[in-house]
Amino acid sequence: MIRIATRVGIALLVILSMGTALLAACGDGDGEGGEGTASPTAKSTKTTVTSGEPVVITIGNLTDLTGPASQGMDLVNKALADMAKYYNDKGYIPGVELEVIDYDGQLDPSKDVPGYEWLRGKGADLIWTSVPAAPTTLKVRVDEDRIVLFTPAIDKNELVPPGYTFCVAVVPQFEAYTLLKWIAENDWDYRAKGPAKIGGAGWMEGYSPAFMKAAEEYCQTHPDQFQWVGTYLTNFSF
Repeated sequence: MIRIATRVGIALLVILSMGTALLAACGDGDGEGGEGTASPTAKSTKTTVTSGEPVVITIGNLTDLTGPASQGMDLVNKALADMAKYYNDKGYIPGVELEVIDYDGQLDPSKDVPGYEWLRGKGADLIWTSVPAAPTTLKVRVDEDRIVLFTPAIDKNELVPPGYTFCVAVVPQFEAYTLLKWIAENDWDYRAKGPAKIGGAGWMEGYSPAFMKAAEEYCQTHPDQFQWVGTYLTNFSF
C-alpha cells in the first residue's frame, strides 16, 4: 500500500511538472486530418535511470494518432514524449523512470473504454488524454479503479462530484465567458454599434457544446453587448 501511494504521489508530481509544455503544444494544431485504422497503436518513450533500480511510472496516453484530430494532437503527443525523455535524461526525479504508452482511439468515443482498459493492461499508472469526450466516458471507471486521469479541457459539470479526474488547463465555460468579456471590452464597440450578432459552430464532442452553451448564456445576460444567433454542431467524420 505504501508503494502504491508513493507511485501515485510521484505520478501527480510528474504530470503537474510536465503540464506547461503539454499545454503549449496543445495551442498549435487545428485538430483535423488523418485516416482511421481498426487497431490500436502502441509506442514507448523510455530512458533508463542508471542510479539503482528505478521506480517506473507509466503514463497511458489515450489519444488520436490516425483519426480526425490526429494533426492537432500530434504536437501534444510529441511534447509528452519529449518531456518524459528530457526528465529521464536529466534525472530530474531521482530514482524514477518515466514511460509513455499511446493508444490510438481515433477520436471515436466507442474506443474510450477499450483504450483505457488496454492502457491499464499495459501497466499504465495514470491516464493523460486530450480526447474531449474521454474524461466524461471514463469518470466513473477511474473513480472506481482509483486511477488518476488528467485532461487539458473538460466541461465543469463533469468534475462534480470530485474524483480522480483533473483538468490542468481549460474549462470551456470559463473560456467562453472570458473571451466574450474581452471582445466586449477591447474589440466590438457595442455602445456605438449596438450588440454584435454572434454564433458558434463546432464538433459534437466534450468541449464545443459546453463552450457554445456558456457563450449563449453570456449573451443572454448581456443583451446590450451581444445577440446570440445560433449554434451548429456536427458529428466529426473523415
